[in-house]
Amino acid sequence: MPGGAHRYLGVDLEGEFVAKKLNEMGIAAFVLRNRLAKAEGSTYKAEVESLADVQQAIRVVRGRAKEWNVNPAKVGVMGFSAGGHLAALAENNFDAQSRPDFAVLGYPGYVNANTPVSKDAPPTFMFIKDDDNLATGAGEYYLALRKAKVSAEFHVFRRGGHGVGATGRTPDFQKLGSAKWPELLGIWLTDLGFR
Repeated sequence: MPGGAHRYLGVDLEGEFVAKKLNEMGIAAFVLRNRLAKAEGSTYKAEVESLADVQQAIRVVRGRAKEWNVNPAKVGVMGFSAGGHLAALAENNFDAQSRPDFAVLGYPGYVNANTPVSKDAPPTFMFIKDDDNLATGAGEYYLALRKAKVSAEFHVFRRGGHGVGATGRTPDFQKLGSAKWPELLGIWLTDLGFR
């Protein structure tokens, strides 16, 4: 789920480019274009319509898993910035068909110590950069996951800024430690038996 402050969707940098990277790692990926709560004139709410879009996407992937050669017991959510917020909402608000098996939150926005955490939330992988203004809230959310005894892995990279997806905005991104998050995600997924 691409970010964009719930105003727009960064479907290239935080959607298609990330999906391509995941595909190179042998992971099927789908890019969600959800309803936007803060777009001009919008009457939607992230916690209602945008979350419903995520939940429906999970149901669709599971429902078409055989056709798309996807394991229906290994369907996760991944989001960046505002999309990370949606991933956090999805991992804590679900029914039997829409519960993700894992969640990946890349520099999530709108999450903090007050974000409600379900004791049944799936394992969660999070990463942030210390030079990102949203890092503090994401760190608080990680501690809330720990308090709820939800299995979580949390990476804090020294720099890399906000809104970089898997490729960054310049070629220099590849020289940063934060560019290695996909490799760390791959190790985590393998450790949990999802790859």
